[in-house]
Amino acid sequence: MFRLHAVYPNGPDAEFDFDYYGNEHMKLVNEKLAPFGLKGASFQQCAPNPDGSPPAYVAVAMMDFESVEKFQEAFGATAPEIMGDIPNFTNITPTLTIGPVVS
Repeated sequence: MFRLHAVYPNGPDAEFDFDYYGNEHMKLVNEKLAPFGLKGASFQQCAPNPDGSPPAYVAVAMMDFESVEKFQEAFGATAPEIMGDIPNFTNITPTLTIGPVVS
């Protein structure tokens, strides 16, 4: 399995619409990526640290694919539409991490 993380760093001006993200963007992600071997997609809203300080990230999304080839095919075919939706829910540029799931 191959996993993509979309990590949204926190900052003083960070805005994030979790309602839109959960109800619209994730629906778009699933609709567009399922034909390319998306096995599952989820996200978490990051909570404050145990000491009450702000979290380093606002949100983290996880997407699992059958293989690196399926991910590459999916990203090549759908990235403009999926990435183009980002301004609808946040002013944050996500950082993407990509790699095989080890355990």
